[in-house]
Amino acid sequence: MTEKELLVYIEKFLFPSQFFPKQLEILPQDSSISFHVLSKLDRNTLKTLYYYLLSEDEKCTECLRHFLSFIKNQNTPSINYLADSSLERIYTKARQVRREIHRMKGLLRFRELCGGYLYAQFKPENNIILPLALYFSNRMRAERILIHDIRRNIAAFCHRDKVYPAKLKDQVPSFTEDEKIFSKLWNEYFAKIAIKERLNIKIQKQKVPLKYRSFVIEFMGENSL
Repeated sequence: MTEKELLVYIEKFLFPSQFFPKQLEILPQDSSISFHVLSKLDRNTLKTLYYYLLSEDEKCTECLRHFLSFIKNQNTPSINYLADSSLERIYTKARQVRREIHRMKGLLRFRELCGGYLYAQFKPENNIILPLALYFSNRMRAERILIHDIRRNIAAFCHRDKVYPAKLKDQVPSFTEDEKIFSKLWNEYFAKIAIKERLNIKIQKQKVPLKYRSFVIEFMGENSL
């Protein structure tokens, strides 16, 4: 089984009603993995492997081979043996992916486009568009949503609790006039509500890192309009 097939296996196990083929394009194709070994893994371990694959780690093939070799003779296979450098790397990378997914659930900003779509673009460190699309497709079922990862130039369309791969061939449609008005109002509100005497730049950067701010409306100022 290749890493590509592994992701399909894990994806179907964790999200049996959804699948996003574009996630597979970044994975190598040259390793052998046993279904029998995978069948012994618990849900948390499969989830850790899934998040690790989304990290696009340059040592993906090496670490996965080592992990699967390690667990062959384990009665209760687990990834939490952190004394092993490869397993620690998998666990650490997966944790970073989980944290970024959690953070982007709060930082992703949707804006109304002409045509009745809600559009959000972002530039994540990891390839997390699928778990985010699944999350927002469930939270905003009645909306027609486009999520665009501009780092990898991939997009997902979400509607009625379904997620589909999308291609943005042309320029994204313009924002609606209502969107421009509300974006301006939101920027003004954000600027005025802050208490200058209690401003804590360090905490602010921890909550909203600089690398994400170019896609967060309240930090974009006039560039958001």
